[in-house]
Amino acid sequence: MTKRTLESLPGLEAILAGRPRAILLIEDEPDYAEAVARILGSTESRSSLGQVELVHAASALEAEEALARRRFDLLLVDWHLGPESGLDLLVRLRARGLATTAIMLTTDERVDVALDTGADDYVRKSDMGRQLRSRILARLRRDAPRFSLDYGPLHINFQDNLVRYRSQADQPESEARPRRLTQIEITILGYLILREARATAMGANDRSDVVTMEELLEHVSDCRRVPWKDGETRVFVPDSNAIEKSISTLRTALRGLGAPEMIERVAAAMSLEESRQLRLEPEDQERARKLTIGYRFAAGAALGVLVNPAAPQA
Repeated sequence: MTKRTLESLPGLEAILAGRPRAILLIEDEPDYAEAVARILGSTESRSSLGQVELVHAASALEAEEALARRRFDLLLVDWHLGPESGLDLLVRLRARGLATTAIMLTTDERVDVALDTGADDYVRKSDMGRQLRSRILARLRRDAPRFSLDYGPLHINFQDNLVRYRSQADQPESEARPRRLTQIEITILGYLILREARATAMGANDRSDVVTMEELLEHVSDCRRVPWKDGETRVFVPDSNAIEKSISTLRTALRGLGAPEMIERVAAAMSLEESRQLRLEPEDQERARKLTIGYRFAAGAALGVLVNPAAPQA
């Protein structure tokens, strides 16, 4: 048996951090900014790109402030950004070590200049309706880490959202039929496995393998923060039913592959009476209690102790 160590999970946490694709649009013209938002919000874009979080910066200063606050998966940069050009901004960001893929939005014909000085691709504004979605998709696919994880009889391919289960240790992987999960389902599964591996690893400080609903909401869903108590804030969304439904369909999918029950529900740590003491609207108090419901990946003896992730490929 292979001993578990936290070092045996390279890249998994990075994969699980890839919630909605975060794109920073640096554009000073409101009409073009609205056009990009319409394109990325279209049914076709949602189908191919998945969930996208578009953040708009109307100037170089706003862009730098946004980049200082968080990481983005892709930049859309207007070349003729006033008063400073988007190209000058990109050159400065590259000099600071920013490696995020950047697509230049331009009406300029000198696209070779953009590609030579920091842009990875370009789209002419007149062609955005036809090309922007596909160019973004191609770049995100190229940048996506390729990662698979063998966890006992489970084989999880985070690139293609495929899961296989081998009922016998000597069963060839090719004979184990795959099941494609949704992005939320595979993210939840990976996060539960990561917590279980952390809790049981040699020398681990965190011995809890329970992941609360609050933590799942923070990692796999859009969320906002609300006052909790003693000046603290907690992650909260209007409705956690979507996460519960995803967990239910994930459990059904694993059972459909012949796997035993692997995801265990843990009762809420907060009573309804305690939730009523929180500074929340009455209709939110029950939802707040549900944040303390927990889930754990109940690996147990059935999965052994083998963790064997593949190294990310170039």
